[in-house]
Amino acid sequence: MILRELTAPVSLTNEQGLLNPESVGWARQPLVTTAGINGRTAWGRNKRWEYWNVITPTHIATLGDGPARAKSGTLKIDIVEEAGGTRLKASIPGATFDVFAERPEGHESLAVVVPWSTKRFQYTVKDVARPASGSVTIHGRTYPVPAGQSWAVLDHGRGRWPYDIAWNWGAGSGTMNGRVIGLQVGDRWTDGTGSTENSVLVGTTLYKIHEKLQWSYDLDNWADPWRIIGGGLDATLRPFYNKESSMNLGVLSNRTDQCFGYWSGTFDTGSEVVEFENIIGFAEDVHNRW
Repeated sequence: MILRELTAPVSLTNEQGLLNPESVGWARQPLVTTAGINGRTAWGRNKRWEYWNVITPTHIATLGDGPARAKSGTLKIDIVEEAGGTRLKASIPGATFDVFAERPEGHESLAVVVPWSTKRFQYTVKDVARPASGSVTIHGRTYPVPAGQSWAVLDHGRGRWPYDIAWNWGAGSGTMNGRVIGLQVGDRWTDGTGSTENSVLVGTTLYKIHEKLQWSYDLDNWADPWRIIGGGLDATLRPFYNKESSMNLGVLSNRTDQCFGYWSGTFDTGSEVVEFENIIGFAEDVHNRW
C-alpha cells in the first residue's frame, strides 16, 4: 500500500477531537497541525515529545521526552528555532550542552500520520542527518561538537497512544562521496495501520519507503549486526554500545535497548544504487506500557 503524500497544511484532528482522515499520509515537511489534541478528550492517552539525539566524534547526548522548554529540579532544557536551524541547550549540575542543529536549504524530513483508529493516532516527524556544531562542557572541561563530524536527529511526536505498544526505530547520519546520507527506519508500532516510517535521505532529497521492512537482530547478543532489508534498502548496523534502561511500576513500565553503531549498505532510489558505509547512528527495541 502506497500512502498518499500530503502537500498542503492539514489538521490532525476534527472538531470533535477525533482523527481527521484527511491528515492520514506522509509529507516531506511538517505540514500537520496538532493544536486540536487536548487533555480533556482522552486523558492519559495523549503523548507529546521532542526527542533530540546528537552524536559527536567523542560524545552522545540526548535531550528527550520534553516540550520546547522545560525545567525539572536541576535539569533545564531550551529548544529554540533560529534562522537556519534549531538551538539545543541543556544543563544539569556539572554539565552543560549548547548545540546548533543546522537545517540546510532544501533539507527534507519524514512526517507521517499513523492511524490505529479514530481515537488512537500518532503524528511523527523524523528529521535525520541535521549537521550539528557547538560544545559540551563536563565538570569544567569543554569538548567541541565539531561541524562536519557531528549530527543531530529529531523525533517530534504528538498523538494518542494505545496503552501497550512495542516498536523498533533506527536512524543514521553521515556523508558518502560528498553527499549527505540519512537513514530513518521503524517497525512494529505501525503494523496494520497502512502507514510506515521508512525513508532514506540522499543529499537534501527524501526517498519514502512504503514497504514494511524486515528487521533481524538478537537482543541477547546486541553487539551482533542488526540487518534491515526491503524497499530497495539493505542496511547493516554494527553496534559498539547499548544504552539499556528499564522501569516497572506495575501499571506503567518501559524497557529500552538502544544500540549505537555504524551503518553500511546500499539503497536503490529507482535511478541509482547509493552505497554507504560507516554512517553513525543507532537502532532500538522498545516496549512500553504507559
